[in-house]
Amino acid sequence: MFNFRRERLNKKNVIEEGAFETVYSYQANENDMDWVVKHFEARNPDELLWCFPEIVINSSCDHPCIVPMKGYFIEREANDRYNIYMRFPRMRMSLERELHIIRAEESFYLEDEIVRYFYCIASGMEYLHNRGITHRDIKPSNILLDNEGNARLSNFCLAKLISGEDLDQPLSGQHGAEPYKPP
Repeated sequence: MFNFRRERLNKKNVIEEGAFETVYSYQANENDMDWVVKHFEARNPDELLWCFPEIVINSSCDHPCIVPMKGYFIEREANDRYNIYMRFPRMRMSLERELHIIRAEESFYLEDEIVRYFYCIASGMEYLHNRGITHRDIKPSNILLDNEGNARLSNFCLAKLISGEDLDQPLSGQHGAEPYKPP
């Protein structure tokens, strides 16, 4: 949990919008650019349960190639509606946004940048898999870039913890965004 303060949530500064969540600046003042908050709205208790894997799995991870969650806050409204706020350090941008910029500028990556991104992604995936966690939604918009030029895995909404005898069983079903699903 973290001490959520509504006045710090800058709803005018939308960082990213996903299918189920919105990411806002979370600022003590207009110069504070250290934090963001991911906001989910749950219309009923069943939808509230949908965000728990991200809270539990992401908060249990401690690796330099994974965006760390720095707390969450759940607010109950009338009619069993809930607001879920998760606080994260601000990253520079997503890999998806950087790819769009590079294409627009007709530029390219240097080999050392590609190797660094690949190493970070592979290292983060190895950490997750060694802990029995599958991400299930790896795509450029879920890979964030920090100010030091490192790639970090984010968005654990579809992640799953596999334990015990399940480790030897193949996962069933397809998860994630359509263009990135396995064949």
